[in-house]
Amino acid sequence: VLSDGRVHSDWNAHGTLGWRLSSSNTNLQNVPNKLRDIFSEEPGWCLVGCDQAQLELRLGAALARSESYLTAFRERRDAHMEFCLDIYGDEFRKATKDHQKALRRFVKELTYASEYRAEPETVHSVLTSSEDEDEKLLYPNITISQVAAMHRKWLARAKFDSWWEATDAEFARKGYLVDPILG
Repeated sequence: VLSDGRVHSDWNAHGTLGWRLSSSNTNLQNVPNKLRDIFSEEPGWCLVGCDQAQLELRLGAALARSESYLTAFRERRDAHMEFCLDIYGDEFRKATKDHQKALRRFVKELTYASEYRAEPETVHSVLTSSEDEDEKLLYPNITISQVAAMHRKWLARAKFDSWWEATDAEFARKGYLVDPILG
């Protein structure tokens, strides 16, 4: 807290992989839910909380013209939940709320690793090193063949392949890539 009685964060445009911002000194992106009520805005100002959930996936889906994701986003459906249903089907429908939450988290991590064109071995490495808030491994026993099968399902659903191939071809032709948003 500074002398004005307020918390000020440093926003870092180059502190993460991908298109995300990070914050430090104080990291306001990782304030526990139970502490968020301690923040208030100055009179005449408005405090805005924005969840960047699925932002990278939305941008990737738009660039790749991934109809399954674009349709889900247009219709305000949870894209990760739909992929859970694709992978787990009745097991997901019959699961407890806590187990559904764990399955959704797994699918979300699989999706984000796969979106960046990771091979199944890399996706497996990401998943088997994922930890919960208590630093306990979440998926230590999943096999590479299980991950590879789910990765193939994601590829079939997402249809990012042609975008990746076009991007590779553009790079091979030009020797560089142009930012798809800012040119």
